Amino acid sequence: MSDRPVALVTGAAIVAFLPTFDPADGSAARGSAPDVRRFRILVLVTSVVVIGFMVAYTYITPFLLDVSGFPAGALGPLLFVSGISGVIGTFAVGALFDRRPWSTLIVPLGLLSASLLGLFLLGSVKPAAVILVGLTGLGFGALPPAIQARTLQVAPGSTDLASAAISSAFNIGIATGSFVGGLLLSTVGVRSVALVGGLLAAAALSIMLTDARVSRRLVCA
Repeated sequence: MSDRPVALVTGAAIVAFLPTFDPADGSAARGSAPDVRRFRILVLVTSVVVIGFMVAYTYITPFLLDVSGFPAGALGPLLFVSGISGVIGTFAVGALFDRRPWSTLIVPLGLLSASLLGLFLLGSVKPAAVILVGLTGLGFGALPPAIQARTLQVAPGSTDLASAAISSAFNIGIATGSFVGGLLLSTVGVRSVALVGGLLAAAALSIMLTDARVSRRLVCA
């Protein structure tokens, strides 16, 4: 028996009985605290921090081989540590965002900055490199859900369009970071990717902290 009549009846029932609803009329279609300035800053911060992460992490394998001195057989376990740490960071943000929305964005930025700069300074020390690779994964793993949650707060219009802008910022960061890291690798050397990545992550953190200070001044003015 063909399923087409059943599908037609089901479709007719949906049209007849479900209420019409314009998505633009729903509260979920807008940010809970829409703010054009803060959203633009969030897009900028997203691009900068993803560029920083990708500058370093695209070339983490040659870094661990050449700077840290790990054998090739150790790369799998090391990257597994980073991946597990990223999963932990993702779930931690989900559990804490409602209670500490600001901290769940600032802390991962700070952690990522410190761990990448730490890799530049201490990457040649194997135990430190293991810890710092894990912290890098933890910090970056926490960022996407924190950024998305922040987007749903400050989106000045449609949250769908705002999320698309954030996705574009991520993609720009991925492409740009990989390109810049490749240039550094071929000109300055592999150790520089951790330094430049850490400085870019620190710049993203500074932008967010500056935004917080500006917002407090505007409220108090």
